Amino acid sequence: MLVGNRYYKIDENIEVISKMEIKFEIYKRIIDLEIDGIENPNVLVYSCDIYEEDERYSYINIFSSVKIIITDEISMNNGGFEELPESIEYIIVDGIIYENNKMDKRELIKFMDIEKAKRIIKDNTRIKNEYNYISKNGENYLYLSCYFGFKKLALELIKKMDREVINTKNRRGNTSLILCCQKDELEEVALNLILIMDSEIINARYEDYSALYYSIVYIRNSRLSIELINYMDDKNINYLNEQDENLVYLACESELEEVARELIEKMDIKILNKMNYIDESILNPMIYNGMEDLALEIIDKMEDRVINTLNDERYSVLYIASKYEMERLVKKLVKRINNKTLNTITNKGESVIYWMCKNKMEEVIEEILPRISKKNINRKDKNKEMIIHWMCYNMMEKMAIKVLERMDKEDKEIIELIINSVYTVAQINKMNELIEIIEINFI
Repeated sequence: MLVGNRYYKIDENIEVISKMEIKFEIYKRIIDLEIDGIENPNVLVYSCDIYEEDERYSYINIFSSVKIIITDEISMNNGGFEELPESIEYIIVDGIIYENNKMDKRELIKFMDIEKAKRIIKDNTRIKNEYNYISKNGENYLYLSCYFGFKKLALELIKKMDREVINTKNRRGNTSLILCCQKDELEEVALNLILIMDSEIINARYEDYSALYYSIVYIRNSRLSIELINYMDDKNINYLNEQDENLVYLACESELEEVARELIEKMDIKILNKMNYIDESILNPMIYNGMEDLALEIIDKMEDRVINTLNDERYSVLYIASKYEMERLVKKLVKRINNKTLNTITNKGESVIYWMCKNKMEEVIEEILPRISKKNINRKDKNKEMIIHWMCYNMMEKMAIKVLERMDKEDKEIIELIINSVYTVAQINKMNELIEIIEINFI
């Protein structure tokens, strides 16, 4: 491709896939320019034909190594060159070269002949493998392909770049792999990188987050996350974020059950039992996201302290499991829950026994009913309903009779509720034994 109908030829050895990748080839990737056979990685070719106004100069800020811009007059006049950073030394317009620091957007005052332009370009030239170029910020072409989300270009570069260049971080510690783990469309690129990257780079962190963390939290990619687990060191497997959440907790939040299962096998038991900043354990997101089987697998590894802890809403894991109708898990939890936690009232004014009754867990209710406090048995919700109401709604007559025996018969409001609502529901559901007891003791 010619720029300004002059002698500037763009290297097009790499096959481009789309319009965006063509633009990347031309001005975002700093394609090597050929003048008399000289390769110039510090030279940027700019043309408004492939330039979009809303992307103005973002590429120049990314590539701090650019020293010379070659363009044509039309592109220059439409390009807003007054915004160029000081790192740009020269601008060549239709074969005429200008010094950036002496260039006014209204008047071009510095003239140099074409031979001097060639000498300046030659002086800024570094002869090296075109695919292995690394900018001053430590960013190679593969990194930039991943940054802009160019999958096919990145896969091609992996084949052509030296391994030692692929295994680099930029100045801020970011890597091509970490970038891929923030874009779901780059899954294939990430899987290829894992196979050729050194362990140190795979386990690198950017802003304290590993590639595995980004894969779990940002793109929620199960296949990629499971593959990364096999390459992660103990430090990254046992990582805690600023909220004291481990990777199992985060995987469950992201609904990645198989990822969580793989992590559980590798994680230290102490980290597994870590409570986060709102006093939740890995069991909380498991239950919220319907992972009852996984919770049953892990329950024996969880400490009693964890099982009996209340979160900031005063929810226990037993309360949540009861609310989410996980009766198999509830049966395991009730054997390890203490009476204080069992009888806790949440900030919403609800209890464990309330949800057990509402979700008709009769077998569990029968087991724990002797441990339920009298306060919980006589408690009324905002709708003036008690647990006996839900026992009647769900045809648990035997449990309703046992609760009725323990209810406060001196409380006038409770007596009124038994007569006016519990008795009515019992009649509708033909709970004859309960009806008879109410008639004898309350009516």
